[in-house]
Amino acid sequence: MNPPSNPKEILNYLDNLNIEDQVNNYFILNDNNKTGYVDANEYKYIFIELNKKVGIQQELLGEKEWAWTLNLINKKIGDLINKEEAIKLYQQMINIARDYLYCLPKNKNINNTGIESKENNLFKLVKKHIFEADAINGKSINTLIDINDNFFIATIGLKGKIIIDKKNFEVISYKKDFGFYISCKFSSYILLANNSNDKECSLFYSDINLKKINPIEMDEKHKGWISKIIKISNNKIATSSGDKTIKIWEIISINKIKIIKTLSRHTSDVISIIKIKNKDLLISASYDNMIIIWDLTTYSILKEINKVQCCFINGMKELSNERIVVSDGDSITIINYITGEIITKVDIKIKGSCFEIIEDTLLIGCFDGSYKEMNLNNYKVELKKEKETNYISSFLKLFYFSLFFHLFHFFIY
Repeated sequence: MNPPSNPKEILNYLDNLNIEDQVNNYFILNDNNKTGYVDANEYKYIFIELNKKVGIQQELLGEKEWAWTLNLINKKIGDLINKEEAIKLYQQMINIARDYLYCLPKNKNINNTGIESKENNLFKLVKKHIFEADAINGKSINTLIDINDNFFIATIGLKGKIIIDKKNFEVISYKKDFGFYISCKFSSYILLANNSNDKECSLFYSDINLKKINPIEMDEKHKGWISKIIKISNNKIATSSGDKTIKIWEIISINKIKIIKTLSRHTSDVISIIKIKNKDLLISASYDNMIIIWDLTTYSILKEINKVQCCFINGMKELSNERIVVSDGDSITIINYITGEIITKVDIKIKGSCFEIIEDTLLIGCFDGSYKEMNLNNYKVELKKEKETNYISSFLKLFYFSLFFHLFHFFIY
């Protein structure tokens, strides 16, 4: 399917769409037993029609994409939804559709915009690069890799690689060769996940400049998409997956890994994992709205925290003083990972999608493209005036620089 010929016209259509009327009409046609509920999975066809309107390929809305979308309102495939939930979900659909239009390819591959700094700002925007994202395939920038003192790399969706100079933030290279959804950097190579086949996902390795990729020999594979790769020691990594598991691997060599343990407790896709620094603790978050704290010496469960949602792969981060922060619905939840206690929930009115720490301040990238700052001492939140067109998917703190480079896209899976 080709992109829309007139994106502005369609944006105007989305801006003026009466969501309540759309949902009411849907319930009239589909709530046959007048229960006030409809099947969540059937509801995705209203999304498919919206996608057609803006030119998004219908086949992109697979099971894992729809599971992620439903999780934005704390629902799963097979659940029932009422009108209030359907309206909220429809609004999220419009946000995704609008972001697609902003991702459409430009006349040029790269557009650079310099923006002056503002006084008394925690961070400043030095330069913005607008790339021709892999929009037709529903993918855009998510993976950021800090390579060395000189440059860092971003990968675009299914195909695309950007190398950026740290000194002047100019693009050194922009190639449409390959891209990977997630990655993990080691000293001399990079691990990457290939999620092109959702039923059996593989790992690859590359040289530090991502010039060539090679398959890794694995004695076992995930049976679903790989959501995260993290390093847990010099010779061990952990991966999380849509197959509801976390796998612990031993690195035998640069091109071979061996399974040590499969952690199975979550009842839905494991969306994110983090390793606590200087402790043998791994924390996982899933679509099942449960956070689990794992002991990496025994691979046993230490704590389970229920009714905490994390929708995004970067929606969880370690803080100081035995705390983690989790993007939890329209709130930010702070948890003590030793006791499992929820310290506080702060309503920020919109989903947080990624985090970074600047001294005693948490920088929050949000689903509506806004930035927020949270004081980690009193948990007060301030909305920044800067706002992007797409939601912010990741932050990368650059070594030697007191600024942040952020990249964003319309649909993370």
